Amino acid sequence: MLNLESISVSYGKHAVLSGLDLTIKEGVVAGLLGPNGCGKSTLVRSIAGAQHCHGSVSYGKRSGRALQDVTGYMPQEIPGHIALTAMESVLVSAQRGGSAWRVPKKDVERAYAALEALGIGRLANTYLGECSGGQRQLISLAQTLVHGPELVLLDEPTSALDLKHQVRVLRSVRKHVHGSEATVAEKRNGKDTEAGEPSSRLALVVLHDINLATRFCDEVMLMAAGEVVAQGTPHEVCTSENLSRVYDTEVAVNTDEEGVLTVVAR
Repeated sequence: MLNLESISVSYGKHAVLSGLDLTIKEGVVAGLLGPNGCGKSTLVRSIAGAQHCHGSVSYGKRSGRALQDVTGYMPQEIPGHIALTAMESVLVSAQRGGSAWRVPKKDVERAYAALEALGIGRLANTYLGECSGGQRQLISLAQTLVHGPELVLLDEPTSALDLKHQVRVLRSVRKHVHGSEATVAEKRNGKDTEAGEPSSRLALVVLHDINLATRFCDEVMLMAAGEVVAQGTPHEVCTSENLSRVYDTEVAVNTDEEGVLTVVAR
C-alpha cells in the first residue's frame, strides 16, 4: 500500500501541496487527473524522491532509500542530449546496482525485450538525440519498467504519442501490474484471458486524457489546487458534476453498452 501523510511542498512562498494525505492499495493502475498546475507532477516527484517535501511517503514497510530501490519513475521531461543509444540507456536501468564493466547476457536480453514490448526494438542502436520526442518517451518507459519495479510512477507517459502508442503504453503498464493487458472493461466483462495472481505492484500514472484514464485505470484520483478532491473507481469519480467543477467547464459523461465511459467537454 502506498501511504502519503501530510505531504507539503512550496516553491518560494507559493504552497503547491499543503498537508496532503493519500492511500492507494497495491495491485492497481491508478490514474492521477486534474487541471494544469494543480500539483500532479509535484506530487509524483515527491513520491519518487525527486522533489524535497515535508511529510512521509511509504510503500508497505519501505520508505526513503529502500523505497527508491523498488520504484521506477518516468519524469515528464525526457532529455535528448545524452550520448547513449536506446539500448544503452535501457541497459543502464536493467543493471541497477550491477557492474558497469560487465554486461550479463540476461540483462541485454531483458533490455531488448523491454524495447520490443513497446514496438521500438528497431531503435536499439539509435542515439537518443536522433529520436523524436515520442520515441524518447517510449524508450524512457522501457527504462522505467525493465528492472521490474514494485512501484511505478509515470508523469504524462502518453503526452507525445499517437493513438496506437498511447494504447500500447497503457496496456504495457497494465501487463506490468496485473500480468495481463486487458482494459478495465475487458476485465470486468470476463474477457481477460491472461489474469494471474493478485499483484503486489502499483502504478500511479499522471494523465490529461480522461478517456484513457477511464479505460485503463482501476482507480482514479482527481486533484484540484493541491488537494485530492475525489478518489475511487472511474465510474465513481469521473462524473459530470465532479469533472465540470474541477476543470471549470461543462463536461458530459456517457457510458456505452460495455460500461466504458466517454468524457466530452461541451
